[in-house]
Amino acid sequence: MNFEECLNKGFIKKDSSMENKVLVSINKSKKFLSAISVNINAELFDVAVIVGYSSIFCCNQALLFKKGYSERSHSCLVLAVRKLYANQIELISFLNAIDDLRFTRHRIQYSGLDADLEMCDFVKTLANGYFQVVCELLEIKL
Repeated sequence: MNFEECLNKGFIKKDSSMENKVLVSINKSKKFLSAISVNINAELFDVAVIVGYSSIFCCNQALLFKKGYSERSHSCLVLAVRKLYANQIELISFLNAIDDLRFTRHRIQYSGLDADLEMCDFVKTLANGYFQVVCELLEIKL
């Protein structure tokens, strides 16, 4: 699937009212980000990976909202960010790992994959880095 197919199927929709939700998504992302370490320390590795993914998902929503779109699909969200921010090289450099994490999160929740500390450390680093890049791009200081 590509961005145009996501639009045609209604998985991504033009909605200028979503621009009001950029900060809401960034704040939610920040909360999820802080929950990663809490869950790692409690040895809840599956949960740590899921909240790490959730932090990144909220960052992607904020990017989409900023461009006046809403989403109804995790995979289309990544495709939309890739298309709408194609000229943002640093941001785009994260997206392959983020898409892989989308599959990993799905396997943890639905297929019984167990996360470990190494996976958690990777997700924590990825989520923190992505959060910083997104906030810089959106000119948000938290």
